[in-house]
Amino acid sequence: MQRQSPDAPPPPYALQRFLPSTTRRTNLRNVVLVIAFFSAIWALIVGASYLRSRNRDSLPASLAMPYLVLAILYFVCTAIEIFGIAAAYRASVPLVRAYFWAAATSAVVVSACEVVRTTLHFTKKGEIVAACIDSYSTDVARGTYSNSDVSSFCNDSWRNSSYVDIAILVFTFFISFFFASVAASFLHQLQHPETLRTQVAQAASSQYAYPLRPFDSNLPPPMYPQGGQHQQPLPSYDNPYGVSVSEEKFSSSEAPERTGYAPPPGPPPPGVAASNPNPIPNPFADQVEHQGQGRGQGGGELVRRPGETADEFEQRQHEHDHLAAAGVYDLEAGRDDAFASTETVTLEPREAARRA
Repeated sequence: MQRQSPDAPPPPYALQRFLPSTTRRTNLRNVVLVIAFFSAIWALIVGASYLRSRNRDSLPASLAMPYLVLAILYFVCTAIEIFGIAAAYRASVPLVRAYFWAAATSAVVVSACEVVRTTLHFTKKGEIVAACIDSYSTDVARGTYSNSDVSSFCNDSWRNSSYVDIAILVFTFFISFFFASVAASFLHQLQHPETLRTQVAQAASSQYAYPLRPFDSNLPPPMYPQGGQHQQPLPSYDNPYGVSVSEEKFSSSEAPERTGYAPPPGPPPPGVAASNPNPIPNPFADQVEHQGQGRGQGGGELVRRPGETADEFEQRQHEHDHLAAAGVYDLEAGRDDAFASTETVTLEPREAARRA
């Protein structure tokens, strides 16, 4: 069943533009579940890392409160993503709509948190470096490190952290809005299910069926690489019983008549043989045993006698042909002698038993 295309354009969710059209036509329920699950884990880890950073000696006291606020905001984002898992699992339009707006808000909050953290990193450079140097004061007093070594290390550490913070800011900005775009597309699918790509069950095409012959007989034969345009195709499967291959049957101008069928099992019913004046001879019949003796026809063919071996019969045929060539069978006595039986029948015991 083909679905009709919607009359109105899709709702103006601007975040859908981040997804290609082919992706928006597939079911995004599982995608939203996976994204919400990993987003919740990521936000939970980042929030816990901010709380852990507040207890380090290298962190200035002025950054303790901002880091606490950032941790709370990330925990709120964790709760939003957990709600998104439940909404995607239920696939309810009101729940998914609420999750979409919460995900968009979460993307803005996460991006703002990273911007604040990067800004604090650059504006509080002096305090961050000073706190780092103070954390190594015990090692400097013991003579393990010098003041110049500690100062150089803390400045290099701040510089390397700057590159990492900028990379995390850019990555977080794009990935958060991309996840919100997926939530918007999923909401659009729930509100307009006709936009989904559906699989319509169709019968298999006949062009993939196994052919019953090399090529269709109502089409001209193809050109063979040997140049034999008039090569004979293989016999069709509808004529497996003895019909000879002919040019008329497999002519390229007209289709063959499908009249050949397998013969029914068993002997034919009575009266069929009489209605067929020209029966087809049996090719498996014995050519010697079923022939007539030809007696009275002037030298008919001999018949193999019961119990006679092939060599004896061949010898008798040779003698018969020799006598026929000499003209012995022209006389009645010669024919009687030639076709006389050589078997000896003893009737005395049977006659005696009958008399008794």
